[in-house]
Amino acid sequence: MIRFKKFFFNFIGVLVFQLHFSLTFSQSVNQPYYKFRSITTKDGLCTNDVHCVYKDTRGFLWIGTQNGLQRYNGSTFDNFRHNRADTSSIANEAICSIAEDSKRDIWISTRNGISKFDYNNGKIFNFLYGLRGGKQVELGLVLCFFEDSRGRKWIGTVNAGLYLFDSKKGMFVNFEPQPYLGIGNKFEYVGQIQESGTNEIIFVVKDGFVIINKDRSQQYEKVPPPTDKKIVYLPCAGLPLLKEHPEEIWIRSLYNGFFKFDRLKKKWSQMLPNTLKYDQYIGSVMPLNNEEWVCCGIGPIVFNHRNGKVRQAFPDEKMEPVSQIFNDNENNLWIATSGKGLLFLNNFSKLFSSAHFIKDWKFDRLLDYDSVYNTLYSINAYNIGDILSYNFISGSVDINRI
Repeated sequence: MIRFKKFFFNFIGVLVFQLHFSLTFSQSVNQPYYKFRSITTKDGLCTNDVHCVYKDTRGFLWIGTQNGLQRYNGSTFDNFRHNRADTSSIANEAICSIAEDSKRDIWISTRNGISKFDYNNGKIFNFLYGLRGGKQVELGLVLCFFEDSRGRKWIGTVNAGLYLFDSKKGMFVNFEPQPYLGIGNKFEYVGQIQESGTNEIIFVVKDGFVIINKDRSQQYEKVPPPTDKKIVYLPCAGLPLLKEHPEEIWIRSLYNGFFKFDRLKKKWSQMLPNTLKYDQYIGSVMPLNNEEWVCCGIGPIVFNHRNGKVRQAFPDEKMEPVSQIFNDNENNLWIATSGKGLLFLNNFSKLFSSAHFIKDWKFDRLLDYDSVYNTLYSINAYNIGDILSYNFISGSVDINRI
């Protein structure tokens, strides 16, 4: 009772201000209720078909679609469209990915080259061509941008190869495969570039991955044929490198689940969770709470590397196909969908990662989660004389009347 009184006086101000977080205790035990906020064309979004999203270090939200680029400040949008007559407009309106470099400039990968937005002068500079074999070639569809710990800037393309920026030439220069790899003069379908803890550059190609060591030697590992009858598994894309398991490299395939390469054993293994259909498209991946959130046609799914378990992130929500998931530095979750626009979940990892809700309890104003006692406190908006406390460990429910 003493602890309850202390809690009550600490949070009486919250009662007065009627905390705006609204939760309905109408679902079964262990089934969380998620309150999404949607940003759609009604709010100024140029299309509800959102391909990618990125929140920069200045707090602006960048949204990439097939109809151009938008920057959102929380209330209004700035639009960036391609104009053939204006070389300072973005390279193309079909946006593939968005990233930020160490100088806080924004890089926008498009279907026809890559654009850099310079925050210092507010101008856009386009890179439509790269150097390969001493000749200029069209970059074409650029899938990704990556800056490593040494400040080197890399881009991956579908057909033009892997490129490294040459500051003296002011251009991206093709990074050629070593002849002993037997690949040719360029890598194909470079969909993701990462850096290991030992400063190796690891990137995915259409049928496997490549490691560039510090001495510039290269290692190429090809994904084996899938163990099931489905053979359409290209192109591949990597999963985030696991710091706690540097010996593992995970690859997601297009339709055949996940492949793991053990660098110590030099052995591949395949994992196709039973909850995924064989024809289920698997899209981009984002790490969150020691799991990987995977975009696919049924909405986000959550994949655990260690036990191989898969679950739907929001089983009670009717989700459109998801293009990208982004968790910003304030632990907000942004979900880019094909049809529903941009979904926003506030303070996701702080509130919802451990929230459980109780059937038939009509307490719809959340006051606080006590991490010390692992207890959730709530009130009823129409009867503020009652406070409910739910202990997650014991499952006990107590109602205290003021």
